Amino acid sequence: MKPVSLLFSGAAVWECVRFILVLAYLSERAIIPAGRAVIVWFSSPQLVLAAAFVLVAAGPDRYRAYRPIIVLGKCISVVAGILALAMTLRSALGFAAGQVSPVVLAGVVGTDLLVLTAFVAIGWGRQSPADEMEEEHA
Repeated sequence: MKPVSLLFSGAAVWECVRFILVLAYLSERAIIPAGRAVIVWFSSPQLVLAAAFVLVAAGPDRYRAYRPIIVLGKCISVVAGILALAMTLRSALGFAAGQVSPVVLAGVVGTDLLVLTAFVAIGWGRQSPADEMEEEHA
């Protein structure tokens, strides 16, 4: 397996783990059971990023058009994570030992930033096959 494909496959696994971590963190915070259903509904689009990472890993040239969508999705995830972290940091010193702390959110946001940076840094210099064909015919 190519290192780039391995990176994208790893990013797909991370998206699934991220979904579970955020869901567990927010489920603990939900006061009413219906709140948990809303949390699942709002966090499930993150799994679309996992599927997009798998497709890009399987066919980087074929699914090159997915890259801007993935970058946009990861940017939105990072911004939302930073906002969530900022809102929970106020209570960081008062969390009970048995509860998940805001450190989990900080880890998720940090890993999201690493995935986003790696994704943007790798492979953006290459042209798509369609662009190469246009240059050949010009």
